[in-house]
Amino acid sequence: MKKVLFIFFSVILLACSHQSDKDKIRQAFSEWVEKKLNQSNFVPKDSCNPSYVVRHLAKGKPIVDMALPENKKIKFLFADINNDNELDGLVTFRRRCCSCTVPVAMPQSQVLILSGENGYTVNDTFFVEFYQNKKYSIYIDSIARGKFLGTTNKYIWNHHFIYTDSVRSDTFKIRTFSIIYKTKEFKIITEKKISINKDTSKRNNDAPQAIFGN
Repeated sequence: MKKVLFIFFSVILLACSHQSDKDKIRQAFSEWVEKKLNQSNFVPKDSCNPSYVVRHLAKGKPIVDMALPENKKIKFLFADINNDNELDGLVTFRRRCCSCTVPVAMPQSQVLILSGENGYTVNDTFFVEFYQNKKYSIYIDSIARGKFLGTTNKYIWNHHFIYTDSVRSDTFKIRTFSIIYKTKEFKIITEKKISINKDTSKRNNDAPQAIFGN
């Protein structure tokens, strides 16, 4: 009985500890956001609209045409990423285009928050080299101890278009992958091609359109 009670309270204490760590990770992200706003890397959420951007440009003021999404669209993932037996976090979101008059699907942004001897540190450039090396956007779907799991959507251009009188079939190459944090090894797990038929009968310009993924 004593052993059962010990295990029960140990689980409770571990859960409370991890909850505290989650709060620290969220706080680290909030401080990162505040820093980026102060550096004008993001437009404040309540000012993210075309008129705000136009007014600043008319005054000759440099402005970044991006804002963070609503809080409910910011995703927090938790796991021990750097293998130090402490909880780490990955925050993913899609930036909002402030000057766009119609919705635009932006690529995913990732902010890595890692535990260390002096608390949590923020790294918002960890995945940049993967974008540069792979030449297309990557999307992190989940994380586990020491690794990231995600998908890529690569648009396959002109020679894969299949036309009929009013329908165009666009082809995408969908890959799932893993990235090992320590070694940065990028490994393809699965790969498949899908085609999406588009009604082009009401369009004047049937040129290929840029696709950022889902």
